[in-house]
Amino acid sequence: MKCNAFVLAVLTLSASSAADSAVDVINESRKLTDIPYPSFRFKSWQMLTTDEKELATILDYNPETWNAPGTSFIETKSFSKLGPDEQVAAENMGFNKEQWDCYQNHYASYDWSQLRSSDLIEPLTRLGWSKDSWQDRDEAKPNSEAPEWKKLTSNQMKAAREICYFQETWNNVGFDEWECRRDHYQDYTWDQLVDEGVVQYFETLGWTHAKWHGTDEGPPASASKTWNELSSEEHIAARKLCYYKEEWNGPPYPTFRYRAWEFLTDEQKGFAQDLSYSAATWNTIGSEDIETLAFDELSTTQKELAMNLGYSDEVWDCYINHYEGYSWEDLYQEGVQHYFVVLGWNSNKWQEGKSANSEDIDWVDLNPAQKTAAREICYIEQSWDETPLNQWDCAKDHFYDKSWSDLKEMGIQQYFVTLGWDHTAWRTGEAPSTEDESWDMLSKDEEAAARAICFEKAEWNGPSDYYPSSRFHMFELLDEGTISNAKTLGYVKETWNNPGTAAIEDMIFTELNTDQQVAAQKLGYEDETWDCWQNHYSGYSWDQLKNYDVVRHFELLGWNRNMWDTKSKPDSWKKDWAELTAGQRTAAEKLCYFDETWQRINLADWDCPTKHFTGYSWDGLNKAGVQIYFITLGWTEETWKGGKGSTTIDDLHWDQLTTEEHTAAQQICYTKSMWESKFTPNGAVYPEFRFRNYASLSPKLKEYAETLSYTKSTWNNLGTAIVESLSYSDLSPDEQHAVIQLGFASEEDWDCYMNHYDDYTWEELEQEEVQTYFTMLGYDKDGWNGESHTPSAVEDLHWNELTAAQQTAAKKICYIEESWEGTPLTEWECSWDHFHSRDWSELEDIGVQQYMTTLGWDKKSWESGADAPTSEFKRWNDLTTGEEGAARAICFQKEEWDGPSAFYPIYRYQLWELADKSVKRAAITLGYDSETWNNPGSADIEYKTFDELSELEQAAARSLEFREDTWNCWQNHYFGYYWDDINEAGLMSNLVPFGWTEKAWNAYDGSNGRLTAPDTWRTEWDDLSEIQWEAAVDLCYIEETWQELNLEDWDCSQTHFAGYDWDELAPIGVQGYFVTLGWTRQSWHGNAPAPSSDTQKWADLNEQEQIAARQVCFTKSVWDSSLGGANGGTNGGDKQTHKGKKNVGGIIGGILAAFVVVGIVGGLFLSRNMKSDKSEDLVESVPNEEAVQV
Repeated sequence: MKCNAFVLAVLTLSASSAADSAVDVINESRKLTDIPYPSFRFKSWQMLTTDEKELATILDYNPETWNAPGTSFIETKSFSKLGPDEQVAAENMGFNKEQWDCYQNHYASYDWSQLRSSDLIEPLTRLGWSKDSWQDRDEAKPNSEAPEWKKLTSNQMKAAREICYFQETWNNVGFDEWECRRDHYQDYTWDQLVDEGVVQYFETLGWTHAKWHGTDEGPPASASKTWNELSSEEHIAARKLCYYKEEWNGPPYPTFRYRAWEFLTDEQKGFAQDLSYSAATWNTIGSEDIETLAFDELSTTQKELAMNLGYSDEVWDCYINHYEGYSWEDLYQEGVQHYFVVLGWNSNKWQEGKSANSEDIDWVDLNPAQKTAAREICYIEQSWDETPLNQWDCAKDHFYDKSWSDLKEMGIQQYFVTLGWDHTAWRTGEAPSTEDESWDMLSKDEEAAARAICFEKAEWNGPSDYYPSSRFHMFELLDEGTISNAKTLGYVKETWNNPGTAAIEDMIFTELNTDQQVAAQKLGYEDETWDCWQNHYSGYSWDQLKNYDVVRHFELLGWNRNMWDTKSKPDSWKKDWAELTAGQRTAAEKLCYFDETWQRINLADWDCPTKHFTGYSWDGLNKAGVQIYFITLGWTEETWKGGKGSTTIDDLHWDQLTTEEHTAAQQICYTKSMWESKFTPNGAVYPEFRFRNYASLSPKLKEYAETLSYTKSTWNNLGTAIVESLSYSDLSPDEQHAVIQLGFASEEDWDCYMNHYDDYTWEELEQEEVQTYFTMLGYDKDGWNGESHTPSAVEDLHWNELTAAQQTAAKKICYIEESWEGTPLTEWECSWDHFHSRDWSELEDIGVQQYMTTLGWDKKSWESGADAPTSEFKRWNDLTTGEEGAARAICFQKEEWDGPSAFYPIYRYQLWELADKSVKRAAITLGYDSETWNNPGSADIEYKTFDELSELEQAAARSLEFREDTWNCWQNHYFGYYWDDINEAGLMSNLVPFGWTEKAWNAYDGSNGRLTAPDTWRTEWDDLSEIQWEAAVDLCYIEETWQELNLEDWDCSQTHFAGYDWDELAPIGVQGYFVTLGWTRQSWHGNAPAPSSDTQKWADLNEQEQIAARQVCFTKSVWDSSLGGANGGTNGGDKQTHKGKKNVGGIIGGILAAFVVVGIVGGLFLSRNMKSDKSEDLVESVPNEEAVQV
């Protein structure tokens, strides 16, 4: 975590200077000039000694002018023009004539002839000066004309350095920012941090006086976290110390350099040999002469070879050269000199090439401060000790027994980051997706990272990656051959359908007789897969577990040798799957358990999520109890047997399904993304974010787009960016990372929607199963594989000129009409603004006026913008069938129509104790525990925007049904946005009513709650003005989250929603559960009898009813204790509903009655979020004063 002002300049280069190589800029930043750097001049006034301040005063400096270089009149003089006393003062401070004239005056007082004699004409000419223009100037750069440093070309930067400018002095940056940006106060003492007023930020990051000065063991935990792993408070502190993400994370770890020679590819070996490496010098860090050179000391050819291997100049200088090729002054400029001081160097030792004492000390004997300093110059234990790469001990357990900070200290954490791990996942054991992928599914970088921690294909895949699919089909659905093999193994229907109950599964493969082994092999097992999937290694001795490298998984589950030998099971073995920690579940998965086998669930409940019952016979669907769902989706026995697909449903997108069809699809385990994957080959999912106008992208998405070299123009004009001519596999690792961060879910998404397979060979098109679509579009092998693709005649056709078959083929390679036509995103009217910028007459011309009419618009309301139709105020689920069709016709989908504030995160607001295992698993991944979950707003994760979540966290959020916009609204309430982002997102009107200003918002510290917010932000919910209430709702607050109530105090836990109007149950996502329990609008409002479930005991409810009851916060004990309702169990007696008109008996009916009896309905439920005017009815139903007192 070092500060390099010049690297920061490179990172912020504008598009106008993008043609200047960033590498050249960094290289040139290594040397300012041959004139020694006067470090004393660039300390803040507070850091000067008393003598230095006295000398500075003689030079007419005061604290303000000293801390702002370039503002003192003394600096307009050359050294020779200083008075005698001033020259003495300058010399006593440490200046000589050359230093003063260059660093202080920048030669501004020289005339042109003096410049010529000093060889300074060339750099000044590169900065735009001529002899004539030099005559009238105040300094060596034009005052009004000079661009900021980052806008200079690389040649101009070089010229500026030759006259002793660098970024801060060129930009006239004051020391108050400079000290922060340069080295983040790394050379300050703890007391100086206190004086500087920044010590609290270091304390937030976990530093103490002892840790700072190396007298305590090791740095704080934050030092081993990546930027995305920091808490919100740590993010704020780091920013206060001038850190940014790239700088905090440091130079990217060169994984390729720490692979032993035998693990390199042939191409990498070739580059290394051209750099003079042999197998021996490669495997011994620091033994090859080239590693003594800084990057800018390499020849042009050597630089190219190094970059081909994967180095940048920054990575080379830190990890390979460890800054040995720098001068002492360069080390200061780079912000690393402090670390060399800690390691025992000083200016004299460095310039004379002498060793520091620490060089002779082994890593284990370095003190904590020295280890920290060594890490900051990119040493790890093995490179410090010069341990040969082929002796690094990783083959034994691949470092899985190390802590996250250990991994960083050892220099291998980056491999695990590449494989998807982060600090939270490593601590909890919640494994990333790569752990479940086969070797062949790993990306190139992931495979390289796996090799770097000593995995090979066979070991990576292991038996747990094999899935014995035939074993997990219901016995009733097996073919005769499989049944015969199962019977040979002693299975009967009952033991087959209940994995873990058959005697044969207590035996390891070598204990089976010959016939049994043959039968097992016919079922697809080998010895290793049988022992894992069937026996789960229970027949092994403890020593055998060690030999097979699985003992660590058992240890994580609580086993030890004594327990194993005596068969006494640990507590984990008695827990349900959901009760295991994330780490324990990962261990169990490595032992070939998963939820169903751990829980010993009958096979009748399987085969849903993985295959959606494909492969079943029509009768088999009936036996599995799911045939009814396929019938709802339009299947018949004839179409199922013929594999022809549903004639009514198969071509519909998810958002075109009816409510009943959605329910049926979900019952056979479809999600929206799974369903949509049917419409493109290889499961490519429509990347809606890519088709947004550039102006509507978030700052984060723009950042990733810029990484891919998009500009506003190339983003908005599909097919014009060079990167879209490349397939995913041809992108660089950084580009691939940016693609994933943008939101592309897979390689297939990019290759289909962006590249349209254009970078594939004809043979690869066949392998990808898309060649037939190109054939339909008029392409053939000879034309495709030629030096340039021979255009097909269809390329000149407009979309509406294509035949139906050609349009289908184009869709299969991920074209839509707009992308085929090359329509700029700014002109995608339907998606962009849904035609709202059109005049009423224009709507008729383009054929969409009819849809607006269906939605209730007419010419008067459209042109005035007033009196909007009622449909504008409906939620999606409340639209009529005609209105929904019209909304879809103008490119609305449910999420956009409703907006994020209309979404209700029902899973997020379930009590921890009532949440199912999948919700808890996602919550744990997000860092929640029961306490933070039950107190919304208290978890660190809620201070992060969706973009700031790790990929694993984003996946967990999505499993809770959050999208990017709904997370940012409901979880983060936009506090992760800067003021400019708020303005761009159109949210300013929701903050102004509370008194927020740009200064207050950007300084807001979420960890202090509302204490640092405007006073109006602390207003009670019921005291908000109407405007404030509407603004709070648009920020996704509800009364409970605004008041920061514990979930135990919410309406679900307290009243089970019994005071809500029927129409209010739908928006919060619980009406369906009451429907399952038999309630209707009429019975809910007391106009019909309550359903039978309301008077049944818990045990008498069917499974679906119990699930629905849990979703409205009932447990068995609460349900049964509520029987008889508020009036003592009269079950159908004279009880009021909350409308006070009809008799309702039972549990929920009784709760409704209780609300009226105690007279709190009016106060509790007459909130302003009620959509209807039911409040008058409720007021009428409140008992009289006497009844309330009773």
